Amino acid sequence: MKKGFTLIEIMVAVSLFAIVATITTGALVTASNVNRKAQAIKIAIDNLNFAIDSMVLNLQDGKQYHCISELVRDSDPWDSNGDYDDPATCLISAGKAIAFNYGLCPNAVCADRIIYRYHDGGSNNKSIQVWRESETAPSFVDITAPEIIINSFEVNVLDDNKKRVFLVIRGNINDNTNTEFNLQTTVYGR
Repeated sequence: MKKGFTLIEIMVAVSLFAIVATITTGALVTASNVNRKAQAIKIAIDNLNFAIDSMVLNLQDGKQYHCISELVRDSDPWDSNGDYDDPATCLISAGKAIAFNYGLCPNAVCADRIIYRYHDGGSNNKSIQVWRESETAPSFVDITAPEIIINSFEVNVLDDNKKRVFLVIRGNINDNTNTEFNLQTTVYGR
């Protein structure tokens, strides 16, 4: 008698191998997709952290905070006196932007003025923007990546004398999982 496998045994073995290979390949593809999404989320959150850290550092060194209840126009928002048009402190309700003086202020005229605002540019273009007077041609520039959709940016100036600013930022990362985030921080001036 010859030793070997019958045709049926070979077909069963190949079928089992094909099933195991298909399941394994599916698991590897799923793991690869999950890893890719996790990397995209990490990059977006790193960008958001960088933007928030930049805001916090500037706010810590700021002076004369002005919480703005309405969205700021794109042109120069400061009036001829050097004050913002709406000097409300937003102690009761939150504002959508914050303006403040930054840097050295000899003779009560500061070297730089900064505004951070929420910008709604459409369904997938909602960001936080910055305006700096010291730049050659000041204009509002996004400081958050396009992958980050900011749904809400709220600012409260809790006490201008003690320089406390409370920020709340809500949004999501524009990916297939629609990852949401809620950030809040209180900035104390130096």
